[in-house]
Amino acid sequence: MSGVLMRAERIDKFFGGVKALIGVDLEIRRDEILGVIGPNGAGKTTLFNVLTGFSKPTKGKVFFDSHDVTGKPVYLVCHKGIGRTFQNIRLFGQMTVIDNVVVGMHNRLATHLLGIALKLPSTVRKEREAYDKAVRILEYLGLDNVAGELAANLPYGRQRKVEIARALASEPKLLLLDEPSAGMNPQEALELMTLVGGIRKMGPSVVVIEHNMQVVMGISDRVAVLDFGNKICEGSPEEVRNDNRVIEAYLGREEDAGAA
Repeated sequence: MSGVLMRAERIDKFFGGVKALIGVDLEIRRDEILGVIGPNGAGKTTLFNVLTGFSKPTKGKVFFDSHDVTGKPVYLVCHKGIGRTFQNIRLFGQMTVIDNVVVGMHNRLATHLLGIALKLPSTVRKEREAYDKAVRILEYLGLDNVAGELAANLPYGRQRKVEIARALASEPKLLLLDEPSAGMNPQEALELMTLVGGIRKMGPSVVVIEHNMQVVMGISDRVAVLDFGNKICEGSPEEVRNDNRVIEAYLGREEDAGAA
């Protein structure tokens, strides 16, 4: 697995009689951006949940950095170096933007209750370093001018960026972004393309679920396509764009369209 950061093998995920994922294989390579696309209900977010420990697969294995992380608790998966955002924003709305980002560092901060209560110099120093790091991340994302505002008061597109900032604060080796351009206007979506490319240069590999085809095709090195829980195609953006199975998944078969 020298060139592979994460590998999912034959993943099934069933919810009663609903088969959300069926035999999905996926490799995420080091230093790449992988796009995951598919119609609504294809199983994309379920796949993210399995990869990040939020959901245990019915069958199959997940390996990250050569370690078996199948069904491991979320905090252990995070500690291994996997960060993510969510389809539905999960910020702490009544906390400031910068405090939301510092929360993302919890798995990297070696502090204890006694040090916090007594305000020991080592604890104060670590806290200051955490906030300095949070400021740098916010500056990179163009959010430093709203660091002191409540997260709930930001426009939806900026809240999306705060979620990305919080995920980056955990120092991930792999960052999974679930529909990051949702709620953004076209200009913000284009800025996101540049932003995600820059994140890859910072170190982590990136996996993006995205409905905005201009975004996903513009930033991805490879694209994987899900449909009804099956991976139906994988390849370069150009290969995927011209694949008949992908066209059918999004537009329907020609005979179905004719019958309609």
